[in-house]
Amino acid sequence: MIYSGSDFSSIKMHRQLNSVWSCIIAMLFVISGTFIIQGASSVALASPYSGSPPTPTNLTVYFHNISTPVTVGGAPHLHIANTWNDTIPQYASTGDNVSATHYLSLNFTLYPQLSGPLMLNGTMYAYLYMTQNGSAPTSGHITMSVYLDAPNGSSTLISTGPATSTNVNYPGSSPTLIRITGPSLDMKVGTNYSLSFVIVVAGGSSQIYNALWGHVKGTYYYSEAVLSVSSYLEVSSVYAVSSSGARLYSLPSNATNKTVTVYANLTDPLGAYDFYSWPVHFKISNSTGVIGNGTMVPVTAFHIDSYYVLYSFDFNYSGFALGMYTITVNGTDNTMHNYLSSLGVIYGRNAYGSLQLSVGLPPVRASFTVQDSLGHVLNGAVVRAYYTASFIASNRTNSTGVAGMSLFGGNYTVIVYWQSVNVGKFAVTVNNTSNSFVLRSKVYSPSFIFEDQGSLPLADAFVYLTSPNGTSLPLFVTGSNGTYPLYEMAGGNYTATVFWHSSPVFNGAIDFRANGNIAVNVNAYSQSFEVVSASGNAVPTANVLIVNSTTGTDIGFGTTNASGLTSSVIPYGSYSVYVYWKGILVFQSNSVMLKNPTAPAMVLNASIYTVTVKALSASGQPLANVVVDIYNNATGTVLSAVTASNGVASFEVAGGSYIVTGSFSTTYDLTPVSQKLTQSLSVSSQTSLVMKFTQVYPPLTSTNLFYLILAFIVIIVVALAAVAYMAKKAGLMRKSKTREEEKK
Repeated sequence: MIYSGSDFSSIKMHRQLNSVWSCIIAMLFVISGTFIIQGASSVALASPYSGSPPTPTNLTVYFHNISTPVTVGGAPHLHIANTWNDTIPQYASTGDNVSATHYLSLNFTLYPQLSGPLMLNGTMYAYLYMTQNGSAPTSGHITMSVYLDAPNGSSTLISTGPATSTNVNYPGSSPTLIRITGPSLDMKVGTNYSLSFVIVVAGGSSQIYNALWGHVKGTYYYSEAVLSVSSYLEVSSVYAVSSSGARLYSLPSNATNKTVTVYANLTDPLGAYDFYSWPVHFKISNSTGVIGNGTMVPVTAFHIDSYYVLYSFDFNYSGFALGMYTITVNGTDNTMHNYLSSLGVIYGRNAYGSLQLSVGLPPVRASFTVQDSLGHVLNGAVVRAYYTASFIASNRTNSTGVAGMSLFGGNYTVIVYWQSVNVGKFAVTVNNTSNSFVLRSKVYSPSFIFEDQGSLPLADAFVYLTSPNGTSLPLFVTGSNGTYPLYEMAGGNYTATVFWHSSPVFNGAIDFRANGNIAVNVNAYSQSFEVVSASGNAVPTANVLIVNSTTGTDIGFGTTNASGLTSSVIPYGSYSVYVYWKGILVFQSNSVMLKNPTAPAMVLNASIYTVTVKALSASGQPLANVVVDIYNNATGTVLSAVTASNGVASFEVAGGSYIVTGSFSTTYDLTPVSQKLTQSLSVSSQTSLVMKFTQVYPPLTSTNLFYLILAFIVIIVVALAAVAYMAKKAGLMRKSKTREEEKK
């Protein structure tokens, strides 16, 4: 068959046991360090303790100063914390008080290290008896940090709580219980790991602070740390066996030997020391009431760091009337015992487990397979069976999704719990032919899609979920497409708080009772920015930076395109907007409220101005082809341009101080001549600069033309000389010929 499911005021009673003390402290307890007191400004301590009793999820550890070091993570420790208070003989002489001027620091190590995984899920606090000598502090702070101590001895800071700065004038001789707020923790601490609590008082230079914990001079000062946890002492299983060792679900009325042994397995992440000293009680009841009770005895030997201990008791059911019987087992841990003994009320964890047996009734071994809404089996779901509104039995599903129970025939209401949330209520009829049931529960595997107001996905959003039963779920971070898949979640109303770039962008209810995508629009949107110069021109390649005015977090960064445009997705809020161009800040606006997109874009008027340089000759005529360089004194950047035929070159520059150099080359009497002029310029608006060149030319005798003329003259002289020579030579030759002819 498949079914579808349609703080603490009383605590003073055990802390404030009398006595008068002197000194005030702030404490630092690292669960893995050494004890430190240093001297160095007045401290403002936390408020004296006042509040309601702790909730059942609180785990209390007390501070001790032991004489023989113990080992945690391979390191020895004398200052430890565990769930025993100083009324236990073993810790009767482990109190201490320490004092220091100005600065006081303590640390304690959780001992023994954890025997099983411990789930932390809330804000932790420390309660410390303190006194102060000296005037009331006017400044200073207390902080508390928590460290994770690994088995290899390494210690890693998990988180630090807020600094307390409330001024409190403590009596000089009366110890006052101070509540110190630590960090909010949401994590699993693994087996064989430990924790370190660190509290530091940095106070006034003239104040003497004193810290007290444990049994000191005949008085108990219960200084301690209180953690919110969701794993604790549990009765993990209860079962019955016959004298031959066989498991029993039904007790035959005609059995010869009617003695039955009941076993209960108790587990505790802190180890067996946390519960071993207190009795484990049982009771046997039926529809008429309780018919027997007593104390169970341990079967396995005690080990301080053992995760579990097995207990048992025997009973004989001779004379029991036919019907159903429930055996209930209750265990007590140290936290619960300490509150029970001092307050007369149970605070802390009272472990509970039960077993249902029938006497003289034909046993029916019922099997319940629990599935989610997609038909996948659920491992660890709690299945509880009720008969005529009376609780009969319960069990957890195994890895195959099956929870078995021994029930007598009849009509039952079966309720399935997943993640401590009711996810299905089913009516079933149990008999010899109907004993296997498939329960389809309201458990879903949705996928969140977090989007801005324009339906664009938000990557790297931090999401905190609170389940319908009030439990805080581990933080998750959205992927690059703004999604995060969730698996096997109990259906119902969840509360979500979403942070993006350290800004809250969503806080509200999300109801999911189906699989598939769940789109959540958050308070963020795409904002466009247009950067323009003083002349109204678009400014490309400008870098626009958006910074949250409150947190100082960079929210958006973009580079403008050729049209001077860029955009960023930003949460609603107040921002500072900066524009950098060529490495220079050219725009800044503080406390800009951005809540709705500015269409088409928010215009940012940058301090970028047009500088017009005009090159003139000495006679005032425009000079073309003059190379103009403008040098920024702050950044060292150089811009260059060449004057047009009208002698003008223009630049877009940021406001600032510049050096302008103009140069050009020409020829004079066939001789190259270079002209160069340098001027300083301060730019804070649209600016014009005239560069007038003196145009001093070289004398004729230094020009190439002079040398050319001189060479020409030399050539002519030489030529004339050659002609004269040739003419003379020709005349001589004629004379010689005439004489020869005359001789003949």
